[in-house]
Amino acid sequence: MLNGESYKLCNIVPMCRTQNQQELAMIYSLADVSLSLSYYETFGLTVVESLSCGTPVIVYDNTGQANIPTISNGVKVETGNIQAVANSIRWLKSNPLSPADCRKRAEEGFDKDKCFEKYIELYNQILSKHEHKG
Repeated sequence: MLNGESYKLCNIVPMCRTQNQQELAMIYSLADVSLSLSYYETFGLTVVESLSCGTPVIVYDNTGQANIPTISNGVKVETGNIQAVANSIRWLKSNPLSPADCRKRAEEGFDKDKCFEKYIELYNQILSKHEHKG
């Protein structure tokens, strides 16, 4: 367990909350890896933000965010398996993933304009089905 300033021995840098997008992007970009170890998460915005800054991610396999990383930009581990998290961190440090591949995943899968178009298509399909029933 970490106490006092012993976190420095683990090369962990604590961060305060920021409202500045440039600062947030810098923080993500400076990280070796971004962890999102939530037990209950429908969508991992911080995971996509990390990827968009070129930073690989580690997530648990039980939530919606498990669908975000692929083999080229992150790791999914068994929920609650801290040893698997530690091993994944070590593996990513020894085998760095391409920042370009991380950014590509965020751009291709989560671009707001593309997602907006998909929502409109879905809404139109639902409305069309409803109109045919009425």
